[in-house]
Amino acid sequence: MSQQKLKRAPRDNFDGPWKDVLEALFEPFLGFLFPGVHAEIDWSERPEFLDKELQRLRRGGRRRGVDKLARVVRRSGEPARVLVHVEVQSQREPGFERRMFVYNYRLFDRSEEPVVSLAVLADTSLSWRPESYSHELCGCGVRMWFPVAKLGDLEARWEELENSDNPFAMVVMAHLKTQATRGRPQDRARWKLSLCRLLLERHWSRGDILNLYRFIDWLMALPRGLQREHVARVTEVAKQKEGDMPYLTHWEKEGLQKGLKQGKQEGKQEGLREAVLAALEERFGAVPEPVEQAVRGVNDPGLLSELLRLAIRAPSLGAFEAELRARVGG
Repeated sequence: MSQQKLKRAPRDNFDGPWKDVLEALFEPFLGFLFPGVHAEIDWSERPEFLDKELQRLRRGGRRRGVDKLARVVRRSGEPARVLVHVEVQSQREPGFERRMFVYNYRLFDRSEEPVVSLAVLADTSLSWRPESYSHELCGCGVRMWFPVAKLGDLEARWEELENSDNPFAMVVMAHLKTQATRGRPQDRARWKLSLCRLLLERHWSRGDILNLYRFIDWLMALPRGLQREHVARVTEVAKQKEGDMPYLTHWEKEGLQKGLKQGKQEGKQEGLREAVLAALEERFGAVPEPVEQAVRGVNDPGLLSELLRLAIRAPSLGAFEAELRARVGG
């Protein structure tokens, strides 16, 4: 592998993979990072995810970052239903504490339901630990504190992560190694394969394994040559362990191939737009006109690449449409 090719590594994208995995693995996420909150929830009732409510709170349109809002049912006590608001912050941000406070009171004001605010600090600074917000003037004041999970603290507990039965431990490991191997694609390729091998040894549900594989594959981005090598090696490992198990499904392969092919032939932006629409049509049938118009109105190649990934992996057309509105407005 030439040094020139290795320099073409795609830019790390934390937001897209985290958005998907939070919803797909919401229960193990809370069980692993916020066990006290997890214990309060009746998991026989499925959480209701409220992406539209979060979109309405974002004054000024699209915001970079990852947040998730879910309405859950408590095991006992009053009130029975509460909102859980999760913020995943992958870099230091001045005013983060204030934003946590603002979202908390806006959500409460809109819904009149209690709000539990949780922060996942996924940045690389071990000294940045916002956990409360307060202000006071003339004897009048307010203070809010919120539970925090600092992912960097878990690096020292790597063996515990490797041996954990909770699927979300795999998310944490992939995130930490993505940060640790930034600018070192060969090291990242080795860690990516190692984590995928470990994943295939787990006796988790097929759905969880697929969601985690997609998270690792998306998060731990590699230059194209190394990615081809990775897919070939993971496919061989999967065959050895469970036969010809299609961890990369047909529509994922086809969607990515169309995106690359059309991107070269028709120009990056137009090719990506057509690839997004082709992936949606192949998976869900006819694409509604409002969705098609919204996709064709996107001019940012980076956002179009995110939408292509989303079109390939979204669990439903409705889920794609909700995330599309959240990212482009409308």
